[in-house]
Amino acid sequence: MKSLASLKEHNRSIGRLRYKSEYESVNLQQYSITYRFYDERHIGIQGFKIRIRINGANQFWNIPNLEFANAKLLNLPDGYYLAITTYQNKGGEKRKYKPEIGIDMGIKTTITTSEGKKYKVLVEESERIKKCQRLIARRKKGSNNRYKAVKLLRREYQKLDSKKRDAANKIVHELLEHERVYMQDENLKGWHKGLFGRTVQHSALGLIKRKLIMNERVTVLPVNKPTTKYCPVCRKLKKDITLADRVYECTCGYREDRDIHAARNMILLSKKNYLWDAGK
Repeated sequence: MKSLASLKEHNRSIGRLRYKSEYESVNLQQYSITYRFYDERHIGIQGFKIRIRINGANQFWNIPNLEFANAKLLNLPDGYYLAITTYQNKGGEKRKYKPEIGIDMGIKTTITTSEGKKYKVLVEESERIKKCQRLIARRKKGSNNRYKAVKLLRREYQKLDSKKRDAANKIVHELLEHERVYMQDENLKGWHKGLFGRTVQHSALGLIKRKLIMNERVTVLPVNKPTTKYCPVCRKLKKDITLADRVYECTCGYREDRDIHAARNMILLSKKNYLWDAGK
């Protein structure tokens, strides 16, 4: 309100004020001014005259040379949280990575690596979510009981989202232990609209793909690269392969698991100096 009043004093158009039933986040832009730590258990926020008791702040005190930046006060379905951005000097130590790896995304198996390791993530909706949805349908719109039922549903969906994020973070962390990761820009949106929409929705494919693409050590191949049809031995394309074929077999005698074969081709076809014969 103070910001809007200041704009109005300078003849700026601020528009008509609109009602907002709930605010989900408040930005705290500068440490020691908009917020500050008193100790491991208490924090001060600008505009509050009392110290606010918090949990989990002890994780910061064991890290040397840690700098605090901006923060966000979040109003989530299961309570209030403080998300803090921090900076730390990593030092001059050079990290040792594992050899490069290729990954293939799929429906039956979420992630398959060129080393043969497979990850399957499937977090389905719980019965409690379905119960909350039926409860909302029986409540009158605008009533307090309906509002309480909506809050319960949001809390359950937050738990579901947390499980997906936890699984995605663990997989991404393990994959990024390799020096370079090769993947294909799969059309996950098209998968979601197809026959396997429910499976894609309950998996963490979108989260994993988004987190990997943001890393500089990840190479993304275009979707038109024939990673599944290409044979690395005779360097030809196999045209008669369907989704039901789980094993790749070529006329030259090469035979391999379909997903592992595609993951290995991610590395092979990403090399600029690698020549392959597409139609012979």
